Amino acid sequence: SSAADWTLFKPAAYYPPRGKPMENAESSDRKEEEVLMGMKLISIRSNNPKLNKPMVPGTVMLVHAETGIVSAIVAATYLTAARTAAGSAIATEAAMANHPSGKDAFTLVVFGAGLQAEMHIKAIKHVVNVNKIVIVNRTLERAENLKNDLLKNNSDGVVESAKTLSPVTDI
Repeated sequence: SSAADWTLFKPAAYYPPRGKPMENAESSDRKEEEVLMGMKLISIRSNNPKLNKPMVPGTVMLVHAETGIVSAIVAATYLTAARTAAGSAIATEAAMANHPSGKDAFTLVVFGAGLQAEMHIKAIKHVVNVNKIVIVNRTLERAENLKNDLLKNNSDGVVESAKTLSPVTDI
């Protein structure tokens, strides 16, 4: 275990507005929304990539608000990466909406070569015309691995990778 390794517990609760029926409930089965409670556990484990495991594993646990009984445990590593990338894609789309060259193809530069980087590339390519992707990472090997994975999985456009403070390499 490294000094940089840590775990964060993030409890959360959702309290629906009082007296407001659920929008999706059938008219004969209209009931008020339940209070939802849960916790997200996020860890940083610096040695995990050497074990072919995610460096930032996450787990979400939902509990019944009245009884405290666990109702679900969800592996949230992928879910967190997808949600974060979706938020970035929505923000990118909004930022580009009034850009004079909004329909032009753009170069996407991503810092890092892990799951977050991969999910950001995939999400942003859905909302912006990307013709070139540059991956900047501390190690060229990880950047090249992500580049090769993207190319193998039918990623169109040019993908380049670069080690920080070094020349960019082409495919």
